[in-house]
This record gives sequence, C-alpha cells and structure tokens, in this order.
Amino acid sequence: MVGVVLLDKFENAKPFAEKMKMNYAVLNGDEQQDKIDDAYGPLFGLPMSFIISRDGKICQKHLGLPNAGKDKEPDAKTVKDIFESQIKALL
Repeated sequence: MVGVVLLDKFENAKPFAEKMKMNYAVLNGDEQQDKIDDAYGPLFGLPMSFIISRDGKICQKHLGLPNAGKDKEPDAKTVKDIFESQIKALL
C-alpha cells in the first residue's frame, strides 16, 4: 500500500495521514504527475484510489472516499473496512 500526493502541498499529507490513521508510505507525486496520468488517468478528482494487482493490472478504481456523502466525511474505520474488504475479495 502506498499513497501518492498530487495537486496539494506535500506537507498537508502528514496531518491527514495521522487523522485517517494511515499506516503506509505516502509519497510526493507532483513531479511525476504526467507519468501517473499516463498510467492511471486521467484523474478527474481526488482522492482517487486504485487497487493494483502484482502484475500491474488495475483491479478497482474509486473516486473520493468510500461511503462519503455531500454533508458527511466518512470515519477512518469505515474507509479502512471498505478497502480491506475490496482487497480481500481480490486475493
């Protein structure tokens, strides 16, 4: 698991990662945005999540945070549970 920061200041990643209890590496992708768009894009909005198999195939794409509504932000546990269930289904 790796997070890539695009279209935002990289220094904003640490407080967000702490709030969402992210326990994986977060990289600065600004200088690689064209390559990321070529490989996975175009990216129409952020956050954008991809589940990528070992052979590089994109198995799932998700725009936004799972279970987010216009008026509410999902809690970290809900997001974690949704992503974990998607990953386990691919194993």
